[in-house]
Amino acid sequence: MTELTQLLKEKSRIVLYLILPLLFTNTAFAREKPLAVVQSLFDPVELVLTNYHIPFKVITLRDLEKQETLDTYRAIYFPCGMEPPLHTRINLLSQGTTIKSVSLKKDDYDENIKKIAHNIERFVNNGGSAYFSGYAFKFLQEAYAPFDFFDNFPYMGIPARIEAVMKNDLAKFCLKNEMAIYITHTGWVAVKKARDAEIIAEASYETPRGGRSGPISMLMKRGSGEILYTSYHSTLFSDFRRFNIYRIAGGHLLKKLEDQAGKWEQYISGRIVDALLQGETSRMYRLPLSPGNNTIYFISEKEPCQIDILDSGLSIIESRDSFDTDQSFDIKGGDNTFCFIRVFPSTTARHGMFGIISAEGSRIIPHFLKIALGLAMLAGIILFLVFSRIIDGRKYSIRRRRFS
Repeated sequence: MTELTQLLKEKSRIVLYLILPLLFTNTAFAREKPLAVVQSLFDPVELVLTNYHIPFKVITLRDLEKQETLDTYRAIYFPCGMEPPLHTRINLLSQGTTIKSVSLKKDDYDENIKKIAHNIERFVNNGGSAYFSGYAFKFLQEAYAPFDFFDNFPYMGIPARIEAVMKNDLAKFCLKNEMAIYITHTGWVAVKKARDAEIIAEASYETPRGGRSGPISMLMKRGSGEILYTSYHSTLFSDFRRFNIYRIAGGHLLKKLEDQAGKWEQYISGRIVDALLQGETSRMYRLPLSPGNNTIYFISEKEPCQIDILDSGLSIIESRDSFDTDQSFDIKGGDNTFCFIRVFPSTTARHGMFGIISAEGSRIIPHFLKIALGLAMLAGIILFLVFSRIIDGRKYSIRRRRFS
């Protein structure tokens, strides 16, 4: 019996070592890394980030061939037009209207798309956030091949005013289900279908081959990271653009909130990242509610904020002005299928990012399912060892009888 007890202690210790990582995964946060923007011609992400007071570093397409470059950042923007145009890659010698010679510049090089795509895939799978727009799709296509195109030709779009349908988190952010967007250039990327993607904007539009319908903007989860791709990047300042920029810049805030909801094994139904800009007195968003228990999680990167939770009729459910930058609100769904959250600044400071998620389910025992699974595994192993010991004991007793 002493041998059995010792064996159970040893096996139990091994099982605990195996279970503990399951219980506490995703609780440690890496030190915050900076943002990066790849130099480009057609999508002025740098201007938007500067206007939003979001610090960033500029890198080149050539830098993307070094994995250590990508590992330096938590989020990277890959805008439309990253490849340098031909006229910047050549030396042209002319006399009057006569061209004397044309030669490639000494520092000209052909990008290694496969290597860059491999580095992007590793960056995202390891938890990085990535924004792609327009013609940058080819790097995303090389890495994950998520897109199908009409007639296998990506550049089908023509300049137009398009009525886009907002969906999921973009609709919650914009407080509207439709938005007019203006695409000003020929040959924009018209996606027919995106695999394993959450469509956040779609539209019908004309092409040289007739009317087409498909996604305009989408989110993709790959590994531990998130990708946002958009065909539309013609405007500098709009709620559409604002959502895209902050969703990637504030991905680290969402991960912290997701870990909080994950501790209670809740289903996340909405995600928002934003900031109060200069001149704004508040921001409001729509969040879904389930009929039962719901929790709204809020985290501010810098300053505390006043939070108002309102029902679907805009009556206040709860108002809280707290010095805490990390808050949560438990709400019963009842007759309300959605609610609103309004964020006010508590100080004169602006431009500090904040994250919001809505989650469904009760908060009773943290990590309940993981603990139950761990205990069930432990109980099963103990029963197996006890049963095995009993069987072994019977074998020994039979042998002793035969030789006695």
